[in-house]
Amino acid sequence: MKKNRAARSGSQLLRFSKPALVALGLVIVMILINSSTVYALGPTPGQELKAMGLVEGRAGGDLAENSYLSRTEMMVILARMLGEFDQAVSWSLPSGFADQNNHWGESYVAYAQNRGWTVGIGNNQFGYEYRTTVQETSVFMLKALGYRSPQDFIWETAYDKARSLGLFEGLSLSRNQNILRSSLFKVMVNTLETNSKGDSYSLGESLGVLVGPNIASQVANERMDSPLAAVRIGDKWGYMDSDGRLAIRFEYDQAYDFSENIAAVALNGKFGYIDKAGTLVIDPLYEDAGNFSEGLAAVKMNGKYGFVNKRGRWVIEPKYDYADQFSEGLARVVISGKVGFIDDQGNLEIQAKYEEANNFLNGVAAVKENGLIGYLNVSGTQIISPKYLISGNAVDGLIRFNTSDSVGFMNISGTVMIPALYLWADDFSESLAVVETKAPDGTYNFFYINTKGDRAFSQSYQDAYGFSEGLAFAMTGGKYGIINKRGAMVVQPRFSSVDDEGFSNGLAWITIGNLVGFVDTSGKAVIEPQFDEARRFSN
Repeated sequence: MKKNRAARSGSQLLRFSKPALVALGLVIVMILINSSTVYALGPTPGQELKAMGLVEGRAGGDLAENSYLSRTEMMVILARMLGEFDQAVSWSLPSGFADQNNHWGESYVAYAQNRGWTVGIGNNQFGYEYRTTVQETSVFMLKALGYRSPQDFIWETAYDKARSLGLFEGLSLSRNQNILRSSLFKVMVNTLETNSKGDSYSLGESLGVLVGPNIASQVANERMDSPLAAVRIGDKWGYMDSDGRLAIRFEYDQAYDFSENIAAVALNGKFGYIDKAGTLVIDPLYEDAGNFSEGLAAVKMNGKYGFVNKRGRWVIEPKYDYADQFSEGLARVVISGKVGFIDDQGNLEIQAKYEEANNFLNGVAAVKENGLIGYLNVSGTQIISPKYLISGNAVDGLIRFNTSDSVGFMNISGTVMIPALYLWADDFSESLAVVETKAPDGTYNFFYINTKGDRAFSQSYQDAYGFSEGLAFAMTGGKYGIINKRGAMVVQPRFSSVDDEGFSNGLAWITIGNLVGFVDTSGKAVIEPQFDEARRFSN
């Protein structure tokens, strides 16, 4: 359970803002990822298929990868794989098999028989609870690829035909053994990557779950206005779309948010950039890379940072110890351990003399000088002298400040507008700010104030975050729910942790247990928890 945000954050000294670069060895205070962290390998084929929306698993989403599957379960999986699940689940005509006996999977089996995927096991029997064999899997996958019997294969040659197409690549199986679900999932991935009979594109491309070179440019254009979110399983990152489907496969050692329709990714220890189809548009050449902003991105080469355009050409040569993305026409750079600001031509507009600095927001940036924090405007003029220990952003015309042991808000001229009455306070968002107080019994309470300093509503919470898209995450009973601007809990608390930046493009990541998924503003799980880590949906 979270408590005392001030204690949790220490003194909250100024640090570079969050979507900055992940840069090591800087003199600036930054949040670093522990390089000793060890992850498992990337997703299993089953996990990738689940992210694609092609398998769902058993009760609770369990993929049961070490279990065998029945022939009925195979029909369910085949229908989902081929995008015909809705038709199969609603199929009302019976199959012609004598052993159906009101079986739970009859609609799937009957649909599969109608589609020509199965003729049963002989003697007018389907074998609803028989285990699926490797040989049978060969037949089903060949039919998924458009091959027909006896024109293209017969029962005796199905396994060899499937092997010749690479459907069993990476597996060592004999034709007569029962197939584990984990092996089936690998065969399914191989099948999706294989060209359908007579086609120049893969089955996965035709189903819209894979993006190959034939359609990559078209897909990238179609996704120009569609946000994507980076997600991690094990040690590999991919991207999900807002419809809950895997948009870009798990191929990257690191992956950042999309910005200006391009995202920085790491491959084999080097960063490059991809478009929304996953096509590399700037080769992985850099030791570090940041988001594109105002047409430029900061990248690191040979130990120094500079800026490239979307063609990967240097616009500002690498000569800085560190550089961050542009904001309001200026970018932070570090020269000999001091922070200043340059324009998009590389001209030093604000002298590099500060110990730390934030990006400009609404024309104001916090800077740290001689251990204390003050504020500049975009001309570099000091508008609030350095005398504070915490920084804030100028939102709704207000900036948080501290006295010796409390926090309040001032305007951009430094005039106190809301007295320092709080143990902690977050920046304003949507005209409300989270503040923290300590109750007589020693517990910590979070509530919201408006820009006049009045309580926005009476409710208090164990923890709370800023508003976005009219909603905020707040904790009661040790779990997070979603509140509206009247303080009403519109989605009851059930999340273990949440995105502290709130909703983006109508979605926010949450965790249930140890897995990360995404909910919409109604609390509905648009993407079920299945990831180890996730970032925000962005363009």
